[in-house]
This record gives sequence, C-alpha cells and structure tokens, in this order.
Amino acid sequence: MQTQTIVIEHLCPHPGNPNRMDDKTFAKLLTHLKKTGRYEPIVVRPLADKEGAYQIINGHHRVRALKQLGYTEVQCVVWNVDDTEARLLLATLNRLHGNDNPARKTELYRQLSRNLRLPELSKLLPQNLKSIERVIAGLANSKQKRTEQAFLIPMTFFLTAEQKEVVEKALKKACGDDTQNNESQRRVTGLVRLAEVYLTQHPTGK
Repeated sequence: MQTQTIVIEHLCPHPGNPNRMDDKTFAKLLTHLKKTGRYEPIVVRPLADKEGAYQIINGHHRVRALKQLGYTEVQCVVWNVDDTEARLLLATLNRLHGNDNPARKTELYRQLSRNLRLPELSKLLPQNLKSIERVIAGLANSKQKRTEQAFLIPMTFFLTAEQKEVVEKALKKACGDDTQNNESQRRVTGLVRLAEVYLTQHPTGK
C-alpha cells in the first residue's frame, strides 16, 4: 500500500460520514498524536469537481486532530472509488472488527505500564484510569467476569420517544433497589434481568 503526502487543506470531509467521537475520546486522540507523531494514513478519494481536492473516506477525526496540532500535510492512501463504494466504505471501515481477548489485553496493559505511568496511559487508552488500575493491579483477574467488565462491549440502538418511555419504566422496575452501582450499571442490570425473564418464559424463542 503506497501513501502520498497531501496538503491538509485539500482534504474535504464526506457529508455522509456517520462516525462521531465524543470530546473525551477526541482529547485522547490528540494526546496520542502529539506524543507519538504516528497515525494510520488517511483514506481519501479524488474529487472530480474540485481539481487537487480529495474527499475523506476514513480518518475524519484524525484530520481534525492533525489540523489542531498544526500539521499542514498528511500521509494519505488514495482510492479511486465511486459514490456508492465510498458510502459502503463509510458504513464499514470503522465497524468491522473482532473482539479483544480479555487475558491478552490485560497482559498488554501490564506491559505498557512498565514504561508509562498509569495517568499517562489513561490519556492514551480508551479506558479510564480506574479501569486501567483494576486491570494492572490484577483485581480484574480474580474472576473472568471482572476481566470482561474492564473491557465492556457497547451496544447501540435507537428508540422513538414512546418506546424510550416504556423501556425506561421497565428498566427502573427491573433494577429494583440496587444502590451499590451507578446509574449506567443499574440500567445494564435491569436490561439483563428483563432479557433473562423473557428467555425463561420463551425458552424456544417463540
């Protein structure tokens, strides 16, 4: 795969890009780029209606961060794809991936901690300081379940206002009098309890 250097001002975001990054994660991306100066090349395609311009297919957040850090040129991979192919890539490039092996990821974090202080790691890694500390200290290894909790897998779905109201009421009842966990953890507990009840009542899936 060959890369080429392109003036950053010649890169245009794709209007259909669905990927969004919260401020906390973006700050970690900035810190990582500032510290290492290394980044995965930006994937772009030539814009037919603008000579010398390119449209970003993969790397919108990296380009934004590199601009903030003062980069005037970036390394890019140029793909000659049509509109349909570009949209398909937007829908898949950031989403087709495997799952981490908890034990191997724990060992990886431990090795990183030998050369980097934990507060510094928390500015570079997706997990917060408390989660990293649990893994490094070995507390997460006491049970496989705890190890998995340190690297929780997100689930995203969208509801209408009416559906959201029904789900909120059900979750509130399902989580009961749980006062030991935070709001997010209580909602997860409620959701799992609801799923378990359904599976118990419908063991065959009918």
